[in-house]
Amino acid sequence: MKKNWAIDYIGKPWKGGARGPEEFDCWGLVVDVYKKYLNKKLPTFFNIHPKEKLKVCKTINQTLEPDTAEWIEIKDDLKSFDVVLMGRTSQFHHIGLIALIDSDYGVLHCMDNIGVIFSKSLFLKTFKYNHLRYFRLKE
Repeated sequence: MKKNWAIDYIGKPWKGGARGPEEFDCWGLVVDVYKKYLNKKLPTFFNIHPKEKLKVCKTINQTLEPDTAEWIEIKDDLKSFDVVLMGRTSQFHHIGLIALIDSDYGVLHCMDNIGVIFSKSLFLKTFKYNHLRYFRLKE
């Protein structure tokens, strides 16, 4: 597995509903990374229109709930590929992945009108993401 896999994604453009490999939305980035680097197939949610953000967020939140058979919530010992749910309130509406770049852990995520970026955890507050939850796919 490529050590700095996340670097290949930085700068790729955002597009609602895109699942890669050249354009992504936030969930599409997670889907592509899990397929390419972990050989795991996550649901694409193509049946939900990208403009239905509330429905998309609710569905992703339900998919990641710890009581599902596939995910566990992580409080510490974060590792590359852990999933990060982000919200400005307790309603989570954005998702990304823990990544290691140049010995620094941060979050790889794709934002509307920005594209794929790497943000150190402290800088997530710049985007007003004050509520974070972390999940790991069970092995």
